[in-house]
This record gives sequence, C-alpha cells and structure tokens, in this order.
Amino acid sequence: MAVVVAAALACQNETSVSEPTQEVPAAAGRPTREELPKAVRPGLKSAMSRHAEQASALTRAVALGLREETVARATSLLDEARPAHPMPDDALSLNNRLPAALFERDEAFRAALVSLRKSADASNDDTVIAQFAGVLRACRDCHRSFGPPERAVRPADAGPNSTP
Repeated sequence: MAVVVAAALACQNETSVSEPTQEVPAAAGRPTREELPKAVRPGLKSAMSRHAEQASALTRAVALGLREETVARATSLLDEARPAHPMPDDALSLNNRLPAALFERDEAFRAALVSLRKSADASNDDTVIAQFAGVLRACRDCHRSFGPPERAVRPADAGPNSTP
C-alpha cells in the first residue's frame, strides 16, 4: 500500500494545467503531449483545482482503508462537471476546439473511478488498491498529455552523477 500512496502523492503534487511549451515526443506506451486552446485554460484550471481537492481526499480515504469515504469521494469526482463532446454542427464552440484525447482521458478516468467505487462498495481491500492504481494511471496519462512538461527529479540522497 505504501507504493500506491507514494504514487498517489507524486501524482497530486503535479500542477494540473499550465501554459504548454513544446510538444514532448511520446515514449513507448506514453501519451503524446497536446496543447489546449488558450481560451479553455482558465476554466479548466479552476475545475482542476476543485478536482485536486477531491483527488487528495480520495487518496487519503484509500490509504486509510475508509471504504465509505472512498465511495463518497469517487462519487464526488464522478459528479464533477466534465467537458461536453461537441455537436457535429457546432464548429465554432469551445468544446469543438478541445483535443479528442481530452475526452478519451476523461472517459478512462471515469471508468477507473466507477471500478474503484464498486470495489470499495463491496468492501474488497485488495481490489480497492488495484482499482485505485487504475485511477492513478488515468490521472498520470491525462497529466502527461495536458499538464506541464515533465521535469527530471533526482532523489535528494543521490550523488551528482546519478540519473533520475
């Protein structure tokens, strides 16, 4: 469980939305970074701040084995506003300018939350941890696609010649 909690904390400490820089080439099995239109960033940043609060509370609930709280927090995240798929005749809408991958990442995140909620509801601790790992993967993939560029971080106790 310590590995799951450490991974969750690492995921939560990443900035949610930032000004994109250059596109980062995708490594094997990693999503490609995509730019978000400038017009959607303020609203998305605000939504991600609320989202981060709920995700932190979910992480705490899973780490402490609080099943009812896990169900409540997963439900809260599922109830958050989400980007709407554009209508075919809505070429000028802001949602029509969002990358398709954003909708895909949102769907993967929500599917992982539903699985986590079902496991917590069934009081299956081992499955809760496994399903929470799925939520973390969905978070990671979205942040890698749309969050700030990755930064190499070296452990504090590593020597100057070590690699991250």
